[in-house]
Amino acid sequence: MRLAYTPKAVIHHEHRNSVGQFVRWMFDYGTGRGVAMKRDRGAVTFPTILLVLVPLLILSLAFWRVFPLDILLISTLAIYFGIDIVAALTKTRRPQEDTLLYAASYPVIHFSYIAGLARGLVRRRPGPQVRSSSVSHV
Repeated sequence: MRLAYTPKAVIHHEHRNSVGQFVRWMFDYGTGRGVAMKRDRGAVTFPTILLVLVPLLILSLAFWRVFPLDILLISTLAIYFGIDIVAALTKTRRPQEDTLLYAASYPVIHFSYIAGLARGLVRRRPGPQVRSSSVSHV
């Protein structure tokens, strides 16, 4: 794959009218990223590696009985939501109405993207699609 620089390109942006449409868009984006990672190993990035290593670390700590699994999962979620709130406050500069919107949107973005990424990584490659108009009727 090659990256082309086109400074005069026109980008058409389509706004999402509902949370469901946005979740579907992020899921599809994650699916595309997973498919790209299967095709090109250079598409694997550090955050994606963390998505694999953190759950493995949690499960291995539970397996070796260093910490009980429930405590590990609860503490991991608490850390995530703590970072989420700090990121929302950083974005809005001070607590206000938008802070809650940002804090709620980050988990929606992350979980729908991760679900799509997992689907893209485990999905088998679809075979070539044949359109009904290209099939000759004899």
